[in-house]
Amino acid sequence: MCRTWAAGNITADPTNPAHLAVVFSDMRNSTLPAPSDPCAASTHSDVIVNQSFDQGHTWSTPAAIPRFGDQFIPWGASTTTRS
Repeated sequence: MCRTWAAGNITADPTNPAHLAVVFSDMRNSTLPAPSDPCAASTHSDVIVNQSFDQGHTWSTPAAIPRFGDQFIPWGASTTTRS
């Protein structure tokens, strides 16, 4: 059996503190019902991102990061480039 921590985490944009992003893993696209043999399961685990541009008062629609295969154990970070 395999389990992952899907609670996610939050990050703030260092150049705009009103911009927040939450990332977490989610299996909303998994095949249901799950097979009785866990090794035969196709999880379709995705990393999902929600963003807010008003200090968390409202949030974007959850969006999966488009990558092939399963993604899990996400971590968010925000950077800025100085010139």
